[in-house]
Amino acid sequence: NLGFPINSNGDENSLQVFPDGRTALFATDRDAPGNLDLWQFELPGHAAAESVALWRGEVRDADSARPIQASVQVLDSLGNAMGMQMSSPVDGAFTLTFPATERVILQIDEEGYGFYSKTLDPLEGQEPFVSIRLQPLEIGTVLVLNDVRFERSSSALDARFQPDLEQLARTMLRSEVRIRIAGHTDGEGSAERNQLLSEERAQAVAQFLEAYGIATDRMETVGYGMSQPIASNDTAEGRARNRRTEIEIIQ
Repeated sequence: NLGFPINSNGDENSLQVFPDGRTALFATDRDAPGNLDLWQFELPGHAAAESVALWRGEVRDADSARPIQASVQVLDSLGNAMGMQMSSPVDGAFTLTFPATERVILQIDEEGYGFYSKTLDPLEGQEPFVSIRLQPLEIGTVLVLNDVRFERSSSALDARFQPDLEQLARTMLRSEVRIRIAGHTDGEGSAERNQLLSEERAQAVAQFLEAYGIATDRMETVGYGMSQPIASNDTAEGRARNRRTEIEIIQ
């Protein structure tokens, strides 16, 4: 009960707070006893809740489009779990909420498939509904890792939490696949420097996986430098997409 003037002496229930943490509604019969209506109002400052972001989607097989019941998890920037659910086995649907004040990491995982990992920034806004297609772990499958964190212009891995690499390690620990790790750079700098950097970054990823217990004979590395862009190098966004690590299933 929030007191007058929000509440009255009528029959009032079913308070619901909107994702913004400030707007709410409830059922009341104040105007017609015995007949409930919905009233919307602004919560006073002392009663306001933390605002949350909503992310809705579905998980499906990339080849057959059939729904997949997969683990859907939200992590904070340090890798701590903030929430987990399973997508629906009927239609693959899921709905996530997370604080609208910080970046979070969404990870979707199911045995026999490559994982999905994405950093979400609530301040940038999110698509209202996303269809996520998981690729079966079979020869020829290529997983693109856009969030392998290296020091700038270096092959040294950032010491912070590495969501993509840790999830890749877990995927390999429960399977017997062999992979080719391919490093790619953007178009800034010389071709020679970028070629060397891409090779060294691929090797750094292999060393990370080895430290997790992945046998070295299950991995090979290659660098392509700036020779295989997937976006324009004329924009910061395009360059960020080109700086990537690709994992190909080779056996």
